[in-house]
Amino acid sequence: MTLRLESLGVAYGPTVALATIDLVVPTGTTLTVLGPSGSGKSTLLRAIAGLEPASGRVRWDAEDLTAVPTHRRGVGMVFQDHALLPHRDVLGNVRFGLEGRGTDRTAATARARELLTRAGLVGYEHRTVTSLSGGEAQRVALARALAPSPRVLLLDEPYGALDRELRDRLMLDVRAILRDAGMTVVHVTHDHDEAFALGDRVAVLHDGRLEQVGPGEEVWRRPATARVARFLGATNGIDGTARSDGTIDTGLGPITGAGTDAGAVQFLWRPEALRIDPTGPWRGTV
Repeated sequence: MTLRLESLGVAYGPTVALATIDLVVPTGTTLTVLGPSGSGKSTLLRAIAGLEPASGRVRWDAEDLTAVPTHRRGVGMVFQDHALLPHRDVLGNVRFGLEGRGTDRTAATARARELLTRAGLVGYEHRTVTSLSGGEAQRVALARALAPSPRVLLLDEPYGALDRELRDRLMLDVRAILRDAGMTVVHVTHDHDEAFALGDRVAVLHDGRLEQVGPGEEVWRRPATARVARFLGATNGIDGTARSDGTIDTGLGPITGAGTDAGAVQFLWRPEALRIDPTGPWRGTV
């Protein structure tokens, strides 16, 4: 089964927060939505979950979820701030979503223990959530979201509040947990490393508009627009004229292998893409 977004849009009066988004997320895959702050990433998740009035359609295969309330859409959400219940212990937090659906307490407890084991939290069942580290609290939040077996999991910058070392370790652990569960995931982030490490496909969002969608390597190596290229670190640029064979004539000399259409172009590159040619015509001292 496949999650489909068809012309999904969100507007606040004359202000467009999300403009006609079309996306397909096949079952068992992770789509990471990458963009700067204010680009509409969290708005997109809220629209999928039914927490934001939106135009267009949200479908699960042929099933139209547009008019379905949030609690019946089969979505799970994990937020940056964990949103754990302080008056419940770890086991009680994971069990919470199941109890709300009327699941038998014994079955809910068994399911919660299973997920805590998968999340590497055996022995944490009766710990208070206020005693947990940031990484432990995020694992509990993930287990709670997975407990009701949602059709799709929505991750809203879940690692943003963690330090770099913990974030890198945790996101790889979480990726393994989600792939083991065969979970369909839409994960939004502003962090490049996170997006390309976790996503089967990457979508770049800017000012509420979808700039590019594709496999991570393709998006990284062949940005579709100058704005995507600059956002992904190609901050150096030079104007030039492309020939029919793909060579670009620039003030620095010809650039070969660009593979672009003939005409006026702007060639953008990342700083780390440059290499010193010891046989080149220029000489100088830095």
